[in-house]
Amino acid sequence: MVNEYDTWNHCIVPIKTDINERVFENIHYTKENVNTKKSKKETISKETIKQIVKANDLDTQLYEWAKENFENRLKTLDRKSKMELETWTKSV
Repeated sequence: MVNEYDTWNHCIVPIKTDINERVFENIHYTKENVNTKKSKKETISKETIKQIVKANDLDTQLYEWAKENFENRLKTLDRKSKMELETWTKSV
């Protein structure tokens, strides 16, 4: 399960509209604890991948629900929020 880095940028504005904006005035983040030595998928056995997928089934369902909910919220942003999101995304 991987959340793309760019998706995080799009998360901030919708969340910001729900919470006191002052919390987000000086928000900064960095990528940390990134595994640069990942195994290539081809080197992992099909049985291991099956077990991982099975063990993460509920997490995957939750992720898909949250992703769909989030994408729907992005579609409903007002013009001002969309412009703010675009400006903020370009600045990070």
